[in-house]
Amino acid sequence: MTATSSPPANPRAAADTANRSIRTIAFQLGSLDIALRIEAVQRVFSRVPIYSSGTNSSGVAHVNAQSDSPESQQEVVVFDLHRYLFGQSLPLASPELEAPVSRYLLVAKSPSGQSCGIPLEQEPSLMELPLSSIRQLPETYRQADTLGIASHVATSDRHGRQQTVFLLDMDAVLTLLPR
Repeated sequence: MTATSSPPANPRAAADTANRSIRTIAFQLGSLDIALRIEAVQRVFSRVPIYSSGTNSSGVAHVNAQSDSPESQQEVVVFDLHRYLFGQSLPLASPELEAPVSRYLLVAKSPSGQSCGIPLEQEPSLMELPLSSIRQLPETYRQADTLGIASHVATSDRHGRQQTVFLLDMDAVLTLLPR
């Protein structure tokens, strides 16, 4: 995805750009609307236990990669994006299990191929964003703000209200994980 700095000189090209969109999986974290390109999302799970010492924003979850068979079980690093952005973790349910349970766990793959889970309080949804509404975030902003993990920003009219959506850069998210 590249930033659009000026409209195409050709009116037909301008109309094509205005009519094209990208499909994303969108979710809310606190007061922010966040999205990932749909190609980056591997799967969304519900009620997944997350194991963590609680000393930082990372943990691990056991998920079924392809099917519900035990053979397809894999471990996914989980990054508590809510804690990173707002200083506190999402409230996780703790039924009689040994680990807190995330209501939803969105598992995404970065362009470099590494998977990462993001715990969510609400179910994510499909959102189409017109290419004409997407702008690259300035590098100075990305270096200065916790939302620097977003590479682009878009404005969208959703449910009758103007909405600002930040598009995550999964490689930037992964750099925040402790090594």
